[in-house]
Amino acid sequence: MPESCQAAASICMAGGSPWPAAFCLQVNGCVLPGKTRHGIRLALSRTPGTNSFTDMKIYQAYTNAQQKDFVCANAIPFDASGNCASGTREYELFRQIHADAASHANDEPWGLVSWKFDYKSPISLGDFHRFASNAFADGADCAFINPMIGNEAVYANVWEQGIHCAHTGIEKVACFLQQETGINVATVSDTSTFAFCNYFIARPPFWDRYFSFIEHALGLLDAEAARGSEIGQIYSGSGQYQRDTSASMRIFVIERLFSSFLQQNPGLQVAAYAPTAADFDNKFGVRMGRMLWNFSRLKQRAVETDDISLYNTWDKQRCTLLADYQINIVWNLDDPFAYPLSREYREFCAVCERLFDADHPATSERIQGIAG
Repeated sequence: MPESCQAAASICMAGGSPWPAAFCLQVNGCVLPGKTRHGIRLALSRTPGTNSFTDMKIYQAYTNAQQKDFVCANAIPFDASGNCASGTREYELFRQIHADAASHANDEPWGLVSWKFDYKSPISLGDFHRFASNAFADGADCAFINPMIGNEAVYANVWEQGIHCAHTGIEKVACFLQQETGINVATVSDTSTFAFCNYFIARPPFWDRYFSFIEHALGLLDAEAARGSEIGQIYSGSGQYQRDTSASMRIFVIERLFSSFLQQNPGLQVAAYAPTAADFDNKFGVRMGRMLWNFSRLKQRAVETDDISLYNTWDKQRCTLLADYQINIVWNLDDPFAYPLSREYREFCAVCERLFDADHPATSERIQGIAG
């Protein structure tokens, strides 16, 4: 096992915040992949280009009628109601679509996103469709957006985020995969590779390589689970996710492997949506938003220039936030509470709109009638 992984059980202090030693990405441990090491990355702005690519399919998954109400006009509704096992999420739906060759042309880019895309993402699905269309017209193999922009700003990579967010044992799974597959779990990710939620669209050759990579990793982990090793028990056990206690660790490992796949395949042309200052302000408010935007762009510059001094400055500043309770604000606004999407909340909003309608003020009796 690599020395960095042997030390994973011990604790060190990185900028005042406790981390497993394998993930204290300081001068001796971090890898700052510059542009020359990382291959071509297309960080495209929100402004649509002059080119477009129309032969593309975006599926949007839902599991019930209420969720289906949020499927966007740009997407193809995809019934995922039969995909609710503890260890299955988007990946199994990807495999299902991929197996149905009749659903897409040979070179047609496709992807699948959640019914909550517009709620979680800094841009709408319509804007993402245009962004991806422009990217494919320019020759991209894949286009993705990371909706968790605050998490990208404060974490070195997706594996470190998993440790800090209490996916207990995920660092051991990550180090096992580093040993067995060659991925580097201590590589710093900027906006070109940091990705959560599997919001990506890709051409079939990209999907083939992605599936091969994921299946190899899962095969190794399934074998560990079959023999009952510590790694296998962590992988097949609970993901320790408060919003869905039934979700197994397998789901969160697969989600993070997309970023590792991008880093391990620098020859691919990948268009990553680059969030703007306005995106951060809209999601977190101006004060917190500007702080996170500065964290994100400083880390971006450190990666682009291989400048360890910039990285250390970013690390010191972000650890101040990570050690404070306000990191909970970042987590909760980045992955917002789904109650505002419920029918109950929408009915409540309708009551409020009528109650505070200046032209037609509602009486309490009328409000009770609406609410009832």
